[in-house]
Amino acid sequence: MLADHILNVMINVMDGLEFNKPNIRKNLMLLRGVNLAESVMIDLTRRGMSRQEAHEAMRTASMQALAEDRDLAEVLGERPEVTAFVTREELDALLDPDAYIGTAVRQVERLIEKLTPLCR
Repeated sequence: MLADHILNVMINVMDGLEFNKPNIRKNLMLLRGVNLAESVMIDLTRRGMSRQEAHEAMRTASMQALAEDRDLAEVLGERPEVTAFVTREELDALLDPDAYIGTAVRQVERLIEKLTPLCR
């Protein structure tokens, strides 16, 4: 049956999957925090900044960080419109890739929902 075959292929792929954590970290840091900017934008809106202002602050700071090859937290920490809502330490925490899981939990839950019927 096709469903059994697909499940077996997925199991084989997952069984052989290895993670190279140093390379993952290196790749995450290539963008100097810009890839995690959404977490800051969401937090700024939770703290009272309008969504449009938060989006624009993140957009312009991200472009500046990339153009100047600087960490996003450093650029954001120099902007009064941002530091009125968060400290530099909070920015560092929000841009920590070890703490950021984004939508990963929901994506795994959806995958489990789709695959569960095939496992019966």
